[in-house]
Amino acid sequence: MTPRKPSQVPIAPVPPPSQPNLPLLVLTLEEAAEVLHCGRSTMFEMVNAGKIRTVQVGRKRLVPVKEIERFLEENTI
Repeated sequence: MTPRKPSQVPIAPVPPPSQPNLPLLVLTLEEAAEVLHCGRSTMFEMVNAGKIRTVQVGRKRLVPVKEIERFLEENTI
């Protein structure tokens, strides 16, 4: 049996790394607006008014899920 050249060795595809089921901690402003059933501009107004706090990650502004829960608790009649 002759040894194969490296270029002739079949390469098995590498499966993607398995991702554990991580809890969702933050949402984009658009996702948060969808969860609250409001428009994107209304979400931006609430953030700018300080009603909903956000986290800045790089250039992206994210809304923690706990912040949405806090907002709902404080504003429920």
